[in-house]
Amino acid sequence: MATYEIGERIKKAREDCGMTQEELAYGICSAGTLSKIENGVQVPNKKTFESLMQRLGEPEYLYSIHLSRNEVQEMKLYRQIERCLQREDMIRAEQLLKQYQDSFAGTKRLEQQSYQAILAFCHAKQGAAPAQVIEELEAALCLTMKGYRSGLPGKSKRLTFEEVSILNNIAVQYYRMGEREKSFSYLKWLKGYFEKNELDEEEQAEIYPLILCNYADMLHMQGKLKEARKAARRGIWLCKEYAQTEPLAYLLGSMARILLSMGKRGEAEEYFKQAECLMCIMGSYGALKDLRENNRESLSLML
Repeated sequence: MATYEIGERIKKAREDCGMTQEELAYGICSAGTLSKIENGVQVPNKKTFESLMQRLGEPEYLYSIHLSRNEVQEMKLYRQIERCLQREDMIRAEQLLKQYQDSFAGTKRLEQQSYQAILAFCHAKQGAAPAQVIEELEAALCLTMKGYRSGLPGKSKRLTFEEVSILNNIAVQYYRMGEREKSFSYLKWLKGYFEKNELDEEEQAEIYPLILCNYADMLHMQGKLKEARKAARRGIWLCKEYAQTEPLAYLLGSMARILLSMGKRGEAEEYFKQAECLMCIMGSYGALKDLRENNRESLSLML
């Protein structure tokens, strides 16, 4: 797509949302850079473009933005860190995080936020105190959410997927602190965010299923089994429809535990077997260990 077409689409979506250039650009790029993008003078890099479109609630996959060599290297390193954390190879993860910090966590807020969020995720995996992890995650949110202090954003706030991920992980930490009501309020807000904004399903599938998984687990623990099954079923459908393997494993486990509580043992066992198979393939042995525990010690973190 031509540069001017991308700019025109961003400008129209921004105006439709009633956002100023400063509001849309905050933490993503400067208002001056956004003006150049909207006027077709400058092509945004991939990460900037995705963040702008996510904040606008627009599907970015419809548009073609080429990755720079630097972005390809960043993405490759980030995925390596993800795989290490899935396998709970914390020594290698720390080595790669240092490399990521040295190479990419410079002056740009998006890169800083990605680094701070994944570092907090790593600390959580290593057993850091939940209050510490929440503080780190909220510091990361401050980089792109103007005026953010603590708690949930305003009802009309548009979020990037990185911000959604951070809020999910804050919910997880509150759960680990024993503040389950507060944890549930975050998950309920996030679920409502996706429903209210009617985001494209393929866009949702990147991040919404794991939120639905945590939401279903919380409903399950509250004894709301029918609601829990509905949420898990929606998440499983999104994963299957748009080939999201990792959250699918967790959702299959969630559905299995729900069905077991409903007395549907045979059906539950089939879901358990599917979840175990996927978790073994991914090397997620920590998740596999407590897969069948009804009184779960933790919810699912999200990178």
